[in-house]
Amino acid sequence: MAYNSSKGPQQHGDIKFESDPLDTQIDFENDFVAIKTNGQQRFIVSGSAITSSVNIVPSITLTSDLGSTDLQWSRLHVEEVIGDLEGSVRFDAVNDEGATITRGQVVYINGVQGQTPTVALAAADDPSKMPAFGIADSTVAQNASVQIVTFGSVGNLNLGTLFPGETFTQGSTLFVQTGSGGTSGSLTNTAPAGQGNLLQNIGSVVRNGVGGDNQIKVGGAGRTNATPNLDKGRLFVGDDNNRSVADSTLFVSSSAKRVGINTLVPDAVLDLSGSDSGIIFSTKSDTKSPIFQINGAGDVTVSNTTIMQGTVRHNTEVKSADFNVELGSYYLVVSGNASHITASLPAASVLGQGATLVFKDIQGVASTKNIVIAASGSETIDGNAQAKIEADWGALIIAGNGVNGWAIMGQK
Repeated sequence: MAYNSSKGPQQHGDIKFESDPLDTQIDFENDFVAIKTNGQQRFIVSGSAITSSVNIVPSITLTSDLGSTDLQWSRLHVEEVIGDLEGSVRFDAVNDEGATITRGQVVYINGVQGQTPTVALAAADDPSKMPAFGIADSTVAQNASVQIVTFGSVGNLNLGTLFPGETFTQGSTLFVQTGSGGTSGSLTNTAPAGQGNLLQNIGSVVRNGVGGDNQIKVGGAGRTNATPNLDKGRLFVGDDNNRSVADSTLFVSSSAKRVGINTLVPDAVLDLSGSDSGIIFSTKSDTKSPIFQINGAGDVTVSNTTIMQGTVRHNTEVKSADFNVELGSYYLVVSGNASHITASLPAASVLGQGATLVFKDIQGVASTKNIVIAASGSETIDGNAQAKIEADWGALIIAGNGVNGWAIMGQK
C-alpha cells in the first residue's frame, strides 16, 4: 500500500494499492471509513453502523465470539440462523392488557398493531385468553413495547413476590394459572383442575435462589394440551363435527364401580335417570320396533314372547280399612273388619291400558262384610259404578282400558 499524497498531508489522505495509484483500498470520507477491494466498498464503519457487503468468517472454527457475557449485542437481525442457538428466543409486542404488564407474567396474543402483535395477560379458565405465547421480559405500561420470551431463560425474577401463595422449587413445572383463582398472567406449579380450565405447561424453574434470584426456562408456548382436563366420572366422545368433547350423559364412578346415565350419583351398578330417559333393547336395525323397552315413567313394554324361568313375585298389599289403589299395586288382599271395606280405584288412565288388579278376601268373611271396589268419578266397572266381593274367600280380577273404565276378567 502507499499513501496518496495528492489528497493532502498524510493525516488527511486515502490509502491506495502501491502498484496501482488509482486503486483506493482504505477510503477516508467525512462520515465513514471504507475498506475496498477491486474498486468496491466491502466493509464500512460509519457513525451509526458497521456494514459489510461480504461474509464475515472467523479464522478458526468455534474459537471466536461475537460479543461476550458482559458485553452483549441487544439485537441481531438475520434472515436465517444455521447452527446451535444459545439464549432466549423473543418477539416484539405491544401491551394491550389495559393495565401494566409486569416482568415475569405470562401473556397471550390478542391482536396486532400494524405489523406488531399485541399481548395481554393469559388465564387458564378463559379460552379467549389462551394459549399463552410466552413471558414478558420487562415491566411496561399500556400501549408500550415489550419483548416476550417465547423460548429460553428469564432470570432475576422474584417468583414469591410475583405470584404470592405459590411455592416453587427447583424443577417445578410451571402452568398457566386461572384468572379467577388468582390474577391473570400468573404461574402455578399445580396443574389447574376442572373441566373449565385449559391446561398448558409453559416452562419450569431452573434456579430457585433467594430474593430475586429465580430463573425459569420457557417452553411449550403457543398451545394447550390436546387432551384437556376432564371432570370426575366424565368421558370424551366424538361430537357431530367429529371432534372430541366432554360428555355429560354418562358418569362412571371408578371407586364405586357404578355407571350413571343422566345422573352424577348412580345408586346401582347401572342407574338410569331423567324424565325423558328410557331403555330400549332390540335385535333389529330399526330401534323404533324394540323387543323390550322401559320408558322414563318406568313402564315396561315387551313386544315378543316372554319366558319366565323361576318364580314371579307380584307386589302384594294387605288392607284392613278403606284404601285408595295406587300405581304399583297388584295383589290387594283384604282382612276382615267390623263392616265392609271400600277400595277406591284411580282413573283408568293413571295405571294405563291393561293394568290388572287382583282383590281377595283372605279371612272368609266377605259374605257379611262385603269388599267394594269403586270406580273413579264417572268411570265404570263392567258398566257399573262399583263391583263387590260378596262370597267368603271370594276374589275379583279387573283390567283397565286406560281411558275411562275397567272390565271384570275373573271372579270367584
